[in-house]
Amino acid sequence: MSLRQLSYETKIEMLKSLGQMYRKEQTKSRISNHNDMHEYSPSYVQQGIEYMIEEIMQNCSKDTACIIKHDFLMQSPRNWYYNYYAKSSYYRLRKEAVEEFVRCLDI
Repeated sequence: MSLRQLSYETKIEMLKSLGQMYRKEQTKSRISNHNDMHEYSPSYVQQGIEYMIEEIMQNCSKDTACIIKHDFLMQSPRNWYYNYYAKSSYYRLRKEAVEEFVRCLDI
């Protein structure tokens, strides 16, 4: 099944999970030594996820990168978007951002 066929709610949950893994790996990379890592370890796989997310973010539009970063990767305050977008624009762009990010994941 293609990721594009998932419901919007399922895509949101998937992005939340990816965000949790991303934040966890960011924390681990700040405090651990990667010299012990081998290609079959969970840390190695999560580091790959961190790299993949960063690569996708570089290839997304500016609005998509901003929204995905604040909503899923950084755990920004709930109304962070007030400084960037009108409420209706934010919700429209958020839906577009989720779809664009998932399209990039679904290679």
